[in-house]
Parts: sequence; structure tokens; C-alpha cells
Amino acid sequence: MIRRVTAGAVALLALGAAGCSGNDGGGADGEPSPGERRTPAAEPSPGGERSAEADAADRPGPASAADALALARAVAIAPEDFGPGFVAQEPYEPDPATWAVLDDACVWQREPLADGVLANVTRNAELPPEREGGGPLQVMSSVTVYDSVRTADARMAGIAEEVLRCPEQRLRADERVTGLGSSSMPPEELSVDDQIYETGQFHSDVHGGPHGYQWLVSRIGPVTVALSVKGSAEFGPDELLGVSAPALALLESNADAELG
Repeated sequence: MIRRVTAGAVALLALGAAGCSGNDGGGADGEPSPGERRTPAAEPSPGGERSAEADAADRPGPASAADALALARAVAIAPEDFGPGFVAQEPYEPDPATWAVLDDACVWQREPLADGVLANVTRNAELPPEREGGGPLQVMSSVTVYDSVRTADARMAGIAEEVLRCPEQRLRADERVTGLGSSSMPPEELSVDDQIYETGQFHSDVHGGPHGYQWLVSRIGPVTVALSVKGSAEFGPDELLGVSAPALALLESNADAELG
């Protein structure tokens, strides 16, 4: 089965992209309440936790770190997959023995893989501007393979909490996002196991701002695929949506095919 981004999800992305082009005063929707966040898709057993047997029956992933890294690389996409003109951005692919972690100060750091995380492949690309001072369209894709559906599901719940804890986040030394808010689709409208959408304003010491920002994460079994898109003076909401929706669909499709 090939998974696609639903029409409703694309509409939701369009609303988010339009909202994140506003002023520096925060997100279009403000900070969401806990009730506005998606809850994990997995249903607990009567004992309060999913059993190992349930995990094994629900799209099991690779058993070894080596196999997980091979799967992550097979799912990952290259700069040209985002569209014509996209090129690798340095650092193109950070050490796969590390992954991005949002620390207590709301700063993203690369740290060694946590327990339960078998592999991570992150890649950075950009579409250079056509006019001077326009600024590039920057994209990041990430594929993470966990040791079980339960671990991946717990990570999705953690992501849902991070935007509440850190509506402003430091991406790099010279980049930050503000006014982060989240949206979600009803479970019956999803074609993946779980999905989170976040939008906000992107600020760069080099390229100015505020510009549009999108962060999207989907879970397919024990695999999560993530995508961030950073706008600029040249690339606004329409361009962000035109890149994020098909790229996310490709990542989801690749993960679905590799898991079988």
C-alpha cells in the first residue's frame, strides 16, 4: 500500500503556511492548549501499556542497528527529490550515530542516539535564490528508526509536548523560530499512523525574517519521517507548501514500501 498526504492534510498545510507568513508578534493561532494536540495513536492494553506481542504484530522494523541504518538510508530523500534546482547544504548529512535533541534551553543539539533509537539519517538541502537578497528556501529531512512501535509512538508524544514547552526554539547559532503552534488531522483522515504539523516564524541573522516555517512529522510503524522548511524573502507560503506536501508524501511512501 502506498501512503499519500490526504487532501485534508494538504489543506491544513496551506492554512499553516498562510498563517506563518505574518508579523513577528507570534503564530497565527498562538500557543495551543493540550487538547489541541494529537494524542498517541496506539491504544493501551488493560495493564496500561502495549505488550511486546502487540508491537511485534504491528509492522515490526529491523532488529539490528546496521539493518536500521540501511532502512533509513533507503527511505531518505536527496536534494533533487525536493524539485529542480535544489542542492546539498552543508552540513549535508550529519553523523548518523547522532540525532537532534531539543534541550532544556530550547536549543536543538546533535547528541548520541538515545536508547531505543536504532538509526537516524538527516539531510539538508536548499534552493538558491534567483534574485540578490532573496534568500534560499532551506529544507531538512530526517528518518529515524526505533526498536519498536511503542518507542516511536512515545517519541511522537514527546514532540507534541515540545512545542508547548518551547514555542521559541534555536535551530542553529544564527537561526531561530518563534510563535510555534501545532495543528492536526482527525485520525480517520490520516493515511499514516500518526502525524504532527507545526508552523511558526523563521528568523535568520543572515537572511532576515520573519519568514514562513513548517515542521512536519509522520509515523509509519516504528519509523518516523520529519521535514522542516524555512522560507525567505523570495520564497513564501506557496513555495513552502509546494515543497513540503510532495516531499512528505515521498518520505511516507518510501517508509511504507521498505517496511512492507
